[in-house]
Amino acid sequence: MEKFELKNCDLYLSEDTLKQEILEQKNAYYQEEYDRVFDPEIAAERMLKEAISIKEPKFKDYIELYGRLNGLEKIAIFALHGSSDGREWIYFDNGKHKLQRWINSKDGKYSALLLHACNSKSHTPKSKKSILIIPDRVISAENRNLTCYSLIVPKIGEVNGYVIDYELNKLNERLKWQNKK
Repeated sequence: MEKFELKNCDLYLSEDTLKQEILEQKNAYYQEEYDRVFDPEIAAERMLKEAISIKEPKFKDYIELYGRLNGLEKIAIFALHGSSDGREWIYFDNGKHKLQRWINSKDGKYSALLLHACNSKSHTPKSKKSILIIPDRVISAENRNLTCYSLIVPKIGEVNGYVIDYELNKLNERLKWQNKK
């Protein structure tokens, strides 16, 4: 597992995913002369755009406001190969691991945890403090534009594009109330 500490997020990549990202950057940005090393900022920006900026731009506002209200900063992106063992969402990085364990280890350290991993069985993990950003399906280059992400908010549940305006209003009211104190 490689961790890249970036300005707006921390990027965690499995060894396989890191190799895949290096190839993707080589093909997309430096086809003729690939003399640059891997740029984690490019990978993180692409993953954030896919999950929260393009399809649901209000997700970003919600995460920032939630973080401010709860004293949390940054987003952690966990990019790896995910699957299911039938009961739980798992990932592979030098063996098979439960994704919920990684979530538990990072919960409360970030405003949100973006799980950029295939979710073929549509598992819904839990957290106590950090928002989870989870995909609804397998993630691949062919279906990136079809993958929908949802926010799983502690004590609230799923926040998607249908209810984001209502939930943003509730957070703004909390912020106003908190500022009056």
